Amino acid sequence: MSYKKLIITSAVILFVGFVLVCIIPIARKIDKTLDCVEYHMGQSDDMKKTTMTIKGTYYDFLFTDDSFLGEIKVGSWDLTNDENYKLTSFNLKRGWDTLHYKYDGEYRAMGTITADTKFNQVLICIYEDDEHGNSWSSSDGRVISSPASSLKEAKENASYITKKFKHMDMIDWTK
Repeated sequence: MSYKKLIITSAVILFVGFVLVCIIPIARKIDKTLDCVEYHMGQSDDMKKTTMTIKGTYYDFLFTDDSFLGEIKVGSWDLTNDENYKLTSFNLKRGWDTLHYKYDGEYRAMGTITADTKFNQVLICIYEDDEHGNSWSSSDGRVISSPASSLKEAKENASYITKKFKHMDMIDWTK
């Protein structure tokens, strides 16, 4: 093989390898159950221990948005446990996204999720229905925080993860 053919073949192999690395994601299976605490902001007496089950695959792309395909079920929350509603894909490239569930063409937003890509720490701010659609309030909004077994741990986790991803990091989670 001539020197010129060797260089062209090497260049093609490197180019194809680069393209494959750019378009083929790293797939990571997620299958975990986390202890979590559900509470309302500003109401220290309204706390409930529950669990969050996360099953699916997180796809980590090099140059495009990551995505999670699977399911997230929280305790006795009807929306997350209704077999008719399926979680749409979302990405955590910037550390947070909105959780949408879909059934028969209808989308329902549960709230925002802030989490690391391995789902070791998860914070969900639950939307409430109001005259403007869905919203969440830092004064009395509902929160699900994990891992946590106490209100103190839940608030510490919420504060840590929002500061880490600079999402809702100006909220005083200790209230």
